[in-house]
Amino acid sequence: MRKDIRYSTYLVFILFIGLLQSHIARDTLDKPQAIASTHPVPAASSSIWFDTGDSNSINTEGVVPGGIPFQWTFCAAEPTDGIICEAMDSANYINFTSQQKYESTSLSSGNHYQDSGTFTIPYSAQWYIVFTLPSSAPSNTTIIYYASITNIGAWPPFQVQTLTADASSGRIALSWTAPSNNGGSPITAYNVYRSTSSGQETKLSFVTGTSYSDDSVSNDTNYYYKVTANNSIGESWFSTEVSGIIKSPTSNSNNPSNPPATILEWLLPVVIAVVVGLVMMGIYLRFRKSKKRWTATD
Repeated sequence: MRKDIRYSTYLVFILFIGLLQSHIARDTLDKPQAIASTHPVPAASSSIWFDTGDSNSINTEGVVPGGIPFQWTFCAAEPTDGIICEAMDSANYINFTSQQKYESTSLSSGNHYQDSGTFTIPYSAQWYIVFTLPSSAPSNTTIIYYASITNIGAWPPFQVQTLTADASSGRIALSWTAPSNNGGSPITAYNVYRSTSSGQETKLSFVTGTSYSDDSVSNDTNYYYKVTANNSIGESWFSTEVSGIIKSPTSNSNNPSNPPATILEWLLPVVIAVVVGLVMMGIYLRFRKSKKRWTATD
């Protein structure tokens, strides 16, 4: 008899565990989720979109004397894209833009997507630092470039790192880490960009720390985010893109087929299982008792 009781109790316990797991699984599916994307993204403002063969330049304001250092740097959004960087005076730049023969000093040969250095102006003239995209696998890319003869030793910061989005409690919380290189000048602020379409972000806000809480979001709308860093020189290129979505809470009024779990809903199946088990056990014990009585009578 004790063995039968233990067996019935075990069946009731298994039934309770199965019901508990089904409710946990359903509640997990209802939680909002943040989805991270790590593919390369375009650069931020103070950059330019290049097609294969395109070029752009930064020049001195008029004629400068020889011996002046001309600092330069660039970074392409696609690490597979090498950028050609050259220095030339104004006469050669005119020939360059008119596709005629010109002379220049090669600063980066196109084997790097990110590079920097300082060019010492050899003689008095107006000078140009020219950036060219010779080839690109997707046929275009975006680069951030910078050059200066006044802010030597500093340039825009590198890319913001490890951007994440946590969608919960009616808001989307962003967090990130500072760039690996601040460009030789302290980070002054971070710009937060947002959009409801991937790759179409516009500036939403700026903060001085490495986190931001976006409370102006609507349920069931996917929001995309990027972040840039700023120093006294300029703005970095975009971080990687992340997205988050706040799901509408379920209720009996807006989703009758999936009402919220209540204490009664959890306990009712357990109570039914216990009652059925006790009834079956009572029937079984009464049958055994009656059988013994018949045997004694015979």
